[in-house]
Amino acid sequence: MNALIFGAGKTGRGLCALLCQRAAWPAVLVDSDKDLVSLLHHQETLIRVLNDEQECIQLATDVMHSEDSELLNLATTHDLWFTAVFGENLLQLGADLAVLLKQRQQNGDKSLSILTCENKTHAARILKSACLEHADQVTRDYIEKHVRFVEGMVLKTCIYGEDKTQILAQDFYRLPCDADAFNGIHPDSDDLQLLPNFEHQLERKIYTYNAINAVISYLGVQTGHKMLSDAARDPAIHDRALIAASVCNAVLIKKFNFDKDEQAEWSQGALNKFANPAIPDPLERNVAAVRRKLGRQDRLLAPALMAIEYGLDPSPFVEAIVAALFYQEAEGSLIDVYNGNVEACLIEVCNLEKHETLFELIVQRYQGVQSCA
Repeated sequence: MNALIFGAGKTGRGLCALLCQRAAWPAVLVDSDKDLVSLLHHQETLIRVLNDEQECIQLATDVMHSEDSELLNLATTHDLWFTAVFGENLLQLGADLAVLLKQRQQNGDKSLSILTCENKTHAARILKSACLEHADQVTRDYIEKHVRFVEGMVLKTCIYGEDKTQILAQDFYRLPCDADAFNGIHPDSDDLQLLPNFEHQLERKIYTYNAINAVISYLGVQTGHKMLSDAARDPAIHDRALIAASVCNAVLIKKFNFDKDEQAEWSQGALNKFANPAIPDPLERNVAAVRRKLGRQDRLLAPALMAIEYGLDPSPFVEAIVAALFYQEAEGSLIDVYNGNVEACLIEVCNLEKHETLFELIVQRYQGVQSCA
């Protein structure tokens, strides 16, 4: 099995390339950042595993620029592709991959799996649509018949160390992915966890890892913490995270009939990960892109709405939402952007309506915070 990995950043190397190396699959990293490609040509990646032993792994993976003409040839000889480019770059990547898929079609190459490793729901669906949009009809037919777009679920934390040649990676190697999308043909790796009903699994991630992380992170920056583990071990924040976890567990069990003990294990795993001081994860990284994370279907609004629907306590999410509204990014906080008009912000950013209970709870919390300022 030969692999192409589109995206040579933290996830591309710390998750995808390492998975390939552990499976003994020759892999090539592909990136559009010429400076990063040049750096990796001159110095190999060292992956420091974040556990008690501080294990170090030398990553032996080739790298090339996305405009390298040799990539067209590799597209016909490598039958497993990974993407790790950030969700907002999937549309452009789809346009680029359409060229490579046309080359495969003209060369007569058939079966191909593309495994998306993005922290974005429905990444595989988005990428496939982008590929089809930029392909001619013959290539579209080839894509529909022979290319499997498989969504992966990134649960592993990877961050840069002293420079971009060193990656600090969580001691976690499993990559859950959509079993049904493989259509019975999948690469053989102990690290790939093939899960049925993957849509439910993706919602579980949003309601477990993402939701609990967001509560800890936004309350953490509000309190003045700098690192995720410090915020997670703050007694007051920890109490709110526990309530958020219990609400998420109840929602997921009611909605998808997940096993109670299994779901509790998922939540506890998330809480343990966020509180682990061996993972030096800055809060700044976790709270970035506030506008996206305050979407109606994202990590705070979605569980809060479900909590209200099921008669559960949404208060940890409401508190985190208001903290997020005040978080200062480059252009200022969302409250600054909307000149203090929180209702307009909730309508336009969160897609909430005034008559909704969550809308009223957020406004009440915001007004309470303002009165104490």
